[in-house]
Amino acid sequence: MKKLFVFDLDGTLAESKSSLSPEVAELLHDLLGVMKVAVISGGSWAQFETQLLARLPKDDRFEDLYLLPTCGTKFYRYVDQWSKVYSEDLSKKERQEIISALKRALEESGIKVKKVWGEAIEDRGSQITLSVLGQEAPLSAKQGWDPNFAKRKKIVAILEPLLQRPGQLVAAPQLAASVWGGGFRQQANCLRFHMVQLRRKLEDNPARPRHLLTARGMGYRYQP
Repeated sequence: MKKLFVFDLDGTLAESKSSLSPEVAELLHDLLGVMKVAVISGGSWAQFETQLLARLPKDDRFEDLYLLPTCGTKFYRYVDQWSKVYSEDLSKKERQEIISALKRALEESGIKVKKVWGEAIEDRGSQITLSVLGQEAPLSAKQGWDPNFAKRKKIVAILEPLLQRPGQLVAAPQLAASVWGGGFRQQANCLRFHMVQLRRKLEDNPARPRHLLTARGMGYRYQP
């Protein structure tokens, strides 16, 4: 018998950065009556408070609800009140390096948008988040940003040659050509941009990667 259900907040229990609907809130409260529930999201604790907790009755069922903001790098549970169990915060230096790398990669990528809603980069303590459209972008704009997953597919195309040759150097032109073809003029900039994005998602410390490594002036290597 299952003892714990785990849900993603954005895109599962609710639309991105939106509150639970009354129907979902009621169903989730009913589930908490018979089962422990954990909810995870890339959002901050403040988003959990407004999107999730504000929509649920404040009763003893909170004791069976476990919350993991910022992709699980923080953990909250309820014992008389909500308290933080742990927070794997980045150091000040790490945050500065990541923010600097994201700004540089975004500039080098050549990606331009007509409108940005709020800050593009948000420091959440244990996570640095980049939203090209801005942290407050409406759902309709987000859905239209990469509707056919073309940008995501480019990221996968970058990873595949590296994973197929673990520990071996893959020349930057070869890697870029496998994604964009040989005639794309901004290959180097786009490749650097996507590498920064991949490290943010896959590395424990993107500023000091252990797996997606750069050989300056030569290419990249995947180290298992």
